[in-house]
Amino acid sequence: MKIILLISVICYAAFATQYVPIPKREHGILIGNPAAEVKIDLIYDPVCDGSAYFDQTLQKAWGMIDPEIKEKVSLRFISLSLPYHIASQKLTQAIIYVQQQKGNQEALTLFRDFLSDTDKNDEDNIRNETIRGLMTRIAQRVNTLFGLKTEDVLKELAHYSVTDNKVRQWSKFVMGAIKAAGTPRLRVNGVIVESAVDMSP
Repeated sequence: MKIILLISVICYAAFATQYVPIPKREHGILIGNPAAEVKIDLIYDPVCDGSAYFDQTLQKAWGMIDPEIKEKVSLRFISLSLPYHIASQKLTQAIIYVQQQKGNQEALTLFRDFLSDTDKNDEDNIRNETIRGLMTRIAQRVNTLFGLKTEDVLKELAHYSVTDNKVRQWSKFVMGAIKAAGTPRLRVNGVIVESAVDMSP
């Protein structure tokens, strides 16, 4: 229930509050009007249990917000993938590839699909899986959901691909422009809302 109150307060109070300007160059999956009065950034890790729980609760809370308020709010979902989290990095590459090929809504669908089963891609559970095996499994999932060719997805999951470079841009954006570390994190009109991280079950 805390997040329902938090989102409600943010949506209603942010219109009259002066925040730090958001940098012009943004990265992530934008849902809603880019010129919205209230811009909410949601920073997740696709293999983070805390991110998964937070997003489930967010979806419930979002469903309770007045439609007129929703029209004034945009949500931007950003994956924070650290270099040593191989699974998170490859999942983020897949999310970015789907965004490029299909659009923001489809990319968010894939993001939430990964969040729905974080244990499958947990670092401990993929310890005995080769990177190629991990990439193949991710590519096959993308193919199942969106019909994109498995071999094309595999190419983009490779090191030094376009999406590999984009993952680094997303991470630098989070840690540099947003100055956030760890997940989940919630930013509203340029300000990190620290209480959002304390939403675990």
